[in-house]
Amino acid sequence: MIFLYYGPNTYSLFKKKQRIKTAAQKQGASLSFFDSSNLPPPSNISQLLSARDLFVSQKIIIFSDVLTALNSLNQKSIQNIFKTNPGLEENPEILIYFFDVKPQKNSTLFRLIKKTARRSTEYPLPKNHEFVTFLEKQAHKLKLHIQRSQLNQLSFLVNFQIWPAMNELYKLKNYKKNQLVTTQDLEQITSFALAGDIFKTIDALGRGDKKTALSLAHRHLRFGDDPFYIFAMVVFQFRNLLKIKSAQEKGIPLPQIPQKTSLHPFVVKKASQFLGRFTLKKLKILYQKLAQIDQSTKSGATEIDTALDLFIIFS
Repeated sequence: MIFLYYGPNTYSLFKKKQRIKTAAQKQGASLSFFDSSNLPPPSNISQLLSARDLFVSQKIIIFSDVLTALNSLNQKSIQNIFKTNPGLEENPEILIYFFDVKPQKNSTLFRLIKKTARRSTEYPLPKNHEFVTFLEKQAHKLKLHIQRSQLNQLSFLVNFQIWPAMNELYKLKNYKKNQLVTTQDLEQITSFALAGDIFKTIDALGRGDKKTALSLAHRHLRFGDDPFYIFAMVVFQFRNLLKIKSAQEKGIPLPQIPQKTSLHPFVVKKASQFLGRFTLKKLKILYQKLAQIDQSTKSGATEIDTALDLFIIFS
């Protein structure tokens, strides 16, 4: 039997794969794992599928991202599975799982797998209100008692990114056990203070108060916050400011901006509090500087904490 799970929601893909592994280990099934970097030649996969083990009732093979990096070896190896194993899609003794973040959906191989798969599920990234609903479901699975208004705040805190959000939920779960999460818990246990200080930093830049902006950034570096996460937060906020300011310049009323920009209403409300300190031209210049910093740090030309200082000083 063949199963296909794909999409950019890497957290959901990870959890699905984890559940399959756990179930396989409990059942004593044979487990094999392959990805685009260690995919064996077609003959080896055929041998793996045809080999019989008297002590194992089920054989499970998991392929990760072989449809994302779809080269000639990948195609030959996977196509050979179908050629040498007719009726595989109905065989309960052999389970083949494909997990891919960005599969080439227009490829013949992807269409073949999707057509023959017993189950095919796409995991898209949740957007705006969907993100909070997603966190509600995850909190329920964790048996974490937290209100939707707090999940709204948490979503904004983590830039609507799943992995950081889940990290914060696990932190709250470990701290609160079975108790209700309060706003104070959110501020003390999560990185809530960082989000608030990013706002203060941008506000200080808008006022030309670079001393305060540097002090706020350095405080989190001293506390051990990841400088790349701090930088990502700054980029996220300036991107939002640029979207909202551009919409305002086009004469779009503030209440309509969330719908026009696909931004969460909470994001627009928070950003609009100090948006008046920046012109559209200034925001474009600052965002361009952030893009240059991103390129410089990725190439190794500049250390991220130094780049943050330079951005603030020369803003």
